[in-house]
Amino acid sequence: MLAVDRLTSFAQLDKIKDRWIELYHHDERAHFFTSWEWLQACLKTETNPWMVLAVRDGNGPYIGFLWLGDGRFPTFGPPLNRELYLGGIPRADFTGILIADGAESSVIPELARYIHALPWDNFTLNDWPDDRIAALIAEFPEISYRAKTADPSPCPLIALPATWDEYLKSRGRHMRQNLKAKMRKVESVEGFRFEVTRKRDAEAAISKLLDLNASRWNKSRRKRERTFGELFVSTPPLKADGTPLSPVSGTAGGDGAAIRKAVPGKPLPPGTVPLRFTTMPQW
Repeated sequence: MLAVDRLTSFAQLDKIKDRWIELYHHDERAHFFTSWEWLQACLKTETNPWMVLAVRDGNGPYIGFLWLGDGRFPTFGPPLNRELYLGGIPRADFTGILIADGAESSVIPELARYIHALPWDNFTLNDWPDDRIAALIAEFPEISYRAKTADPSPCPLIALPATWDEYLKSRGRHMRQNLKAKMRKVESVEGFRFEVTRKRDAEAAISKLLDLNASRWNKSRRKRERTFGELFVSTPPLKADGTPLSPVSGTAGGDGAAIRKAVPGKPLPPGTVPLRFTTMPQW
């Protein structure tokens, strides 16, 4: 018989670390933003309550994990709005779920039943490229819930020229002049040089980057210090069909936000990622 455990502390998470990593490596739809490293880095600086829903079959190992945020407005006093949302938003580019191979048909309905019983007014599902999230949404019937949806937004992949000079040649005259002027300004700085940081120098480079970031934005680096180094050096570049898209060099403390919403079950054109789906109970 399936059961759902609600995990809300780091002590509880530490006990599932090995199983989370195991499911992550065997789940073909897992990605960087469902990795253990990302989960830990985000939660260490998360200010809102959170929960990880862990599905198990009896006393057997866990067969599914779903990370949710648990927000409320206002923060203090009687809540006017209680919102559940997929964990990682707005920091992650996209969200997801981990499920053991072949267990989707049992895990997803069990998660839906558990979520249905939680106290919330809105359940917002942002940035999900995983069709299993759409299957979760389908478990909330229209007769009981009111859904707000919108078309998905494209997530383009742009093929860049092989060299900087080739890129400049592909730009218009005004843009080329503007870029060259800015490069000359940077290169005029005394001691300016490009460097590729080696692994042995990563710690010093990360520390310098955090200092520069804190100085630039006049903020303390304390909150980001624990997460940035972990993510910067321990995760591979994001890839699409084996092609690197970008090095992972950002922190878990970004301020990105979903802009559009997605329609569950609607076929998506190539290069698009669903961004948002909100469902609310019908009163």
